[in-house]
Amino acid sequence: MSKFKVSVIIPVFNAANFVKYAVESAIKLPQVGEIILIEDGSVDNSFLICLELEKKYSNVKLFTHDSGKNLGAGVSRNLGIKLSSFEYISFLDADDWYLSNRFELDEKIFSENKEVQIIFSMNALGFNDRYEYFGKLNLKELEYFKINDVLGTYQHIISNDLILGHPNSTTFKKSIFNPDLLFDPRLDLHQDTELWNRVSRRFLFYPGEFSKPVSIIRKHSSNRIEKKSLYSLIKYIIVYVDNIGVENVYDFEERYIVEFFSRNISNSIKFNFLRKILFKTLRNFLFPFKRIWVIVFYWFGIKYYKL
Repeated sequence: MSKFKVSVIIPVFNAANFVKYAVESAIKLPQVGEIILIEDGSVDNSFLICLELEKKYSNVKLFTHDSGKNLGAGVSRNLGIKLSSFEYISFLDADDWYLSNRFELDEKIFSENKEVQIIFSMNALGFNDRYEYFGKLNLKELEYFKINDVLGTYQHIISNDLILGHPNSTTFKKSIFNPDLLFDPRLDLHQDTELWNRVSRRFLFYPGEFSKPVSIIRKHSSNRIEKKSLYSLIKYIIVYVDNIGVENVYDFEERYIVEFFSRNISNSIKFNFLRKILFKTLRNFLFPFKRIWVIVFYWFGIKYYKL
């Protein structure tokens, strides 16, 4: 029996058609100590299915928010972290699933390297019966993330606009989470990206399994992958700056914010040639006074989004 045990946290909202498959993909893994279901105010029969799963499996635990309302995946994950019992934390979206190798390499790396706090691995997007790799890195990138330099690695992540892993394929030591390092409840989208960036400022993300995926993200018409917007993207950046403190923003973060803003504003242009011109013009115009612009952008965003 594995001594390495993980608390798997699954937020559940209107996932009646999928949650049983998600739970049963995790429950059979020897490294899984418990599965925490946070029922997030579903209006379908998700709650009843979760009750059945809790009755069927002794290490499945079902919880709801005190209000009984839908509070979002981030708040649900935060509650799951608080209620978890084991040294390691992982997440699984209720419409996705783990593969049999999900924690095999994680267990080996954590046991051999006590300094590792976070491990990220590769996913695949599932389209009916076919898969598309998601989050794959080349060998050079993988070796880069094994260098013990938190700030340098964080700068590399931000400067190259990298997203290290997906909640389904990232394993954390529970000890890294604290009241100022949790999912931000102000965000409906991009909560994981915003938290991952803040975590990257303090801890190294160590590469895990990249020869094959460890989990599958189910692609369907109602999942969150389809719902990005300029409004949500700009809000994510404002919340991110608010969490790290506008006075604490590094120079390379200012460059990232300017490029992020310029890129997403220009993405509304249909024609590629014009889109590139707008992006470069806007970016080059803002760069010389990026520090002042980031402060003004931040304060305007705080008021606009009523944060």
